Amino acid sequence: MTYMKIRIPHSIQYAVIPKLILSRIARDYLYDPETIEDIKIAIHEVCCAVFGNGPQKDLPDSSTIISLLILTGSIFIVIEKECHREFVTPTPNKLEFHKLIVKTLMDTVSWTDTQYKTRVIMMKARSL
Repeated sequence: MTYMKIRIPHSIQYAVIPKLILSRIARDYLYDPETIEDIKIAIHEVCCAVFGNGPQKDLPDSSTIISLLILTGSIFIVIEKECHREFVTPTPNKLEFHKLIVKTLMDTVSWTDTQYKTRVIMMKARSL
């Protein structure tokens, strides 16, 4: 079991960090390349949705925490965006498109949006 919690600057350019870390650790656990790629795309889609929520994205009081739990049989990812100001609401159609892609790629997805916080919990089982 590997658990990692990463706090990254609130910008889409830093979304590559959890994807690279996840890829390396998942390979160590012998996950197949297709499963790893699905998870990387899902992380990218969630980051596009939560980082693209408006002008507050570069403010120092905003943060994004990405937690990775990698087990022999499953990978769990939690992405949390916190902000001390109200989020600028993204275009509903664009947000729903991101959610659809993530739900297609992952086995389970829980997506919660509130006024000051977004939390996405995803799980992908290892293909046999």
